Amino acid sequence: MVSITIYTAPGCGACTAAKHAMTKHGIPYTEVNTANDPAALAYVRDDLGYASAPVTALTYRDGRVHSWGGFDLEQIKRLQQVLHQEGPGLAEPALLPTATPARPSRPDVAGAA
Repeated sequence: MVSITIYTAPGCGACTAAKHAMTKHGIPYTEVNTANDPAALAYVRDDLGYASAPVTALTYRDGRVHSWGGFDLEQIKRLQQVLHQEGPGLAEPALLPTATPARPSRPDVAGAA
């Protein structure tokens, strides 16, 4: 099972575009506004290594996290294809080759998404 979280910020046009594209492509996600969640902001910045929103994170059942920053329509389209083929049991981040490597998640933040 994979859960998809988009970490956003207020007034972020790329965040709006990413959310719209996910919805348009039928990809379920949870939005976390980093302006309202200091722990999520710290997680995105310190653990995932991103300095700006949006950040899309795929969290796998075993705790691995696969992420990318910015609005990336090609990643979203690829994710849609993979989810269509594999279903929500998606297990391998290697299926999305241009994103950052999988990293362990922080339990205190992963549940908030």
